[in-house]
Amino acid sequence: MFNITFPEQDFIYIVLIAASIFCSLLSYSLYRGTEDVISSHGMPLDLLDRVMIIRTLPYSQEEMVQIVKIRAQTEGISLAEESLQLLGEIGVKSTLR
Repeated sequence: MFNITFPEQDFIYIVLIAASIFCSLLSYSLYRGTEDVISSHGMPLDLLDRVMIIRTLPYSQEEMVQIVKIRAQTEGISLAEESLQLLGEIGVKSTLR
């Protein structure tokens, strides 16, 4: 197995990996350079042992409205309250991207 060591430093490396639950369930693959080591996302197991998993949840309608309101203010756009509520509903059903 591979062993990665990092020298003592005043900073740390942060690696972000975003994956949906569906991708996580299907993402077991052969670790590159080996013939028999299978791990999630093809990552070394000792790295996976040090990973912090942060679960993300979908935004509520109120949070969506707040996000749109802040973005509109930033862009200098005025929106009616009804428009904000409608965009919040759309954002909850799909996404605001």
